[in-house]
Amino acid sequence: MDRQDRRDFDQVSRFAASRIILWSVVAVLVFGAIGGGIYWFKVATAPVKGWGDQQIIVNDGRNRVNAQEWFAGKYGYVKGQDAKLPGMRENLEATKGTPDEGLWRASLSGATNLCLQAIEEYNAESLKISRGQWKSPNLPFSLPDGDTTDCK
Repeated sequence: MDRQDRRDFDQVSRFAASRIILWSVVAVLVFGAIGGGIYWFKVATAPVKGWGDQQIIVNDGRNRVNAQEWFAGKYGYVKGQDAKLPGMRENLEATKGTPDEGLWRASLSGATNLCLQAIEEYNAESLKISRGQWKSPNLPFSLPDGDTTDCK
C-alpha cells in the first residue's frame, strides 16, 4: 500500500465516520422530537383524559355499592353512638361524688368525641365527587339532621 492509497483510505474513513456521526445526530433529534411531541400531546389532552378517568371511577359499580354501604353503616353508627349518650349522662349523674364519677365522665367524653368524629367523616364523604352522589336517597346529605344524630 503506497502513500496515495493510505490517503485515500483515510479520506474514505473520515467521510464514513462523519456520515455515521451525522446520522446518529439526526436519529437522536428525530427520536427526541417524537418523544417531545408525544409528551406535549399528553399534556394537551390531560384535562379531557382526567375528566374521562374521573367518570369511569365515579360510575364504577363497585364504587356505587361501596359508597351506599359505607353511608348506611356510618349513619347507623352515628345513630347508635348518639343513642348511648343519654344513658351515659344518667350514669354520670348517678355517680356524682363517687369514685366512679371520673370513669363515667371519661366514658361520656370519649363516646361524644367518637360520635362527633363519625359525623365529620360522614359529612366529608358526602362532599366527595366519587362517593357523595351514590348515597341512598333516604339518608341525609349531612349530619346532624335532628335529635337522633346530634351527639348531645
